[in-house]
Amino acid sequence: MLLLLFSIVSVCRAWQLSLTQEELDRGVAYRGSGLGAVLDKLRASRSTTVSAVGGSITHGHGAGPGAQPDHGGTDLSHGHPGWSRLAFDYVQEAWPGNHTYTNGAVPATGSDFFSLCVERHVHRESDVVFMEFSVNDAGGADAGVLQQQELVIRRLRRMLPDAALVFVHFWNHFPERNDPLWEPEWFVSPEVQTTALAQYYDVTSLSLRNAVLPSVLGGIRQTSDFAQDRSHPLGHKMLADLFVHALSSPPQRPAAGYLPPPLVPGNDGAPNTCRFGRSLAPSSGTSRSLRLKRPDTKREH
Repeated sequence: MLLLLFSIVSVCRAWQLSLTQEELDRGVAYRGSGLGAVLDKLRASRSTTVSAVGGSITHGHGAGPGAQPDHGGTDLSHGHPGWSRLAFDYVQEAWPGNHTYTNGAVPATGSDFFSLCVERHVHRESDVVFMEFSVNDAGGADAGVLQQQELVIRRLRRMLPDAALVFVHFWNHFPERNDPLWEPEWFVSPEVQTTALAQYYDVTSLSLRNAVLPSVLGGIRQTSDFAQDRSHPLGHKMLADLFVHALSSPPQRPAAGYLPPPLVPGNDGAPNTCRFGRSLAPSSGTSRSLRLKRPDTKREH
């Protein structure tokens, strides 16, 4: 165990963390226990598979200079690794091996989309699944978002009962404090509901808001240090650093495969409810009259 911790600390130093120790500690909103199994595999030099789902942040928007929305739906990172890829690169650097990375993000989508289709967007042998929904779920901080996010978790738990699930939160940040509207922006995030789900389902929860808010309010940081605009980060290193920190303290392993009853009564989800593109036709009943139209992708988060 001491050798493992020394190895992680050494890699963290080479990694050059962009958050202070206090910020890192605050940013782990709920540690959970799922990452323990991941560490067991890494320590045993076994291959690990990492998947990520979310909106345009996970797709790469804001990952580096020139990383702007691409309405063609291709790559928003412009060649710069996004936060989930940076997190994967850390795993590859700390424990070299034949690891696998899958990015199933879809720009301008939230948990409503993935509550139906998440199985199509993650590797079927994932050991870690990152979930980034807070920005696109913002403004829906109600029972609907709780229900949608719970369905994502339950679908993933059934598909991948032993995988570590990890919420990663950016948020629609507040303006600088001299703006009279700054205060309500703290609540423009479903993190309250997400934290309840994380605790109930033992899902790791990492929050950039938790990490940097006291530093911003104390005048140590400005929002421009970490935000490109109100909905996208400026560089993704801080988000990746939260995962690096969470992985550096091995938690206890949970009971494998345990899925509790739904937190929202009856919220268990129907199988095979994901339909898009040409798969819509067989389920339409009148496929002759069905015309597929390219969706409007101008709304970008």
